[in-house]
Amino acid sequence: MTEEAAPNTRDEEAPSGSQDQGQRPKGRTAAEWITLALGAAVLLALVGLIVYQFLSTGNAPASIEVTPLYGEMRTIEGAYYLPVEVHNAGDRAASDVRVEASLEDGERSPVTVPFLDGGETARATLVFSRSPSGGGLQLDVQSYLEP
Repeated sequence: MTEEAAPNTRDEEAPSGSQDQGQRPKGRTAAEWITLALGAAVLLALVGLIVYQFLSTGNAPASIEVTPLYGEMRTIEGAYYLPVEVHNAGDRAASDVRVEASLEDGERSPVTVPFLDGGETARATLVFSRSPSGGGLQLDVQSYLEP
């Protein structure tokens, strides 16, 4: 009795290192190429935005300007509320910006702006017991921190 070797069937394991032909096509599928292209495009866009931001922003230190808005001043129960705009004309940020307003008679009204980015403007309101629109209003930037 001679036994003949039976040919390999799908139920038997293929030798290691070889792939079954019905398992996986060679190369990448269209979905894989699309995913690769989209991932690469997002990565390139992010790198481009970072480079653009680095090259386009200046490095000038914070420069704080304070402007009174007399046209928006209001009076409530004998107190004068004067809105001001605090503007950072520089490129770098400033935090804890301390502004003090004083009148000729010595009355003072301090205000602190928590954070001003480069080019940003914030609004604050100063409160006085007499009208600051009569002249003699002095606005001073006392200090700020460089974050």
